Amino acid sequence: MIEKLLGRSDVVLLDTGFCIDDHDEIAWMEAATNGYGYNNRLIKAADWMTPRNNLEVQSRIIARSRCFAGTYGGLSYVAPFYGKPSIALHQQRGDVMDSHVSTALAVFNAFNVPFMLLTPDEGDLLKAML
Repeated sequence: MIEKLLGRSDVVLLDTGFCIDDHDEIAWMEAATNGYGYNNRLIKAADWMTPRNNLEVQSRIIARSRCFAGTYGGLSYVAPFYGKPSIALHQQRGDVMDSHVSTALAVFNAFNVPFMLLTPDEGDLLKAML
């Protein structure tokens, strides 16, 4: 999906560059930054972040973006509060997930800001449509 987006627009990766939880960089990012032609549109924000300022930097980037596309979690909720559409990917749906998302949708719909949660299969469909 990132490659499809890069074909249309600049993409800013919000990865911190340091490991503070179970999220690691994926192999695609290593390849994308090593000469596969995306360097001119792919911006890695990790150089601007420290453990002390990462949430501020990520929030500022989202506030100035056109939209957010990424994994489900805190940053996917930050975007709509800045009035930015948000597409979040999560491995599976479930009772807790559906409850969180339905609450978020109610809040974001009240402000007319699109928020969408997709499973990997739905993400593949969106990628095919881009």
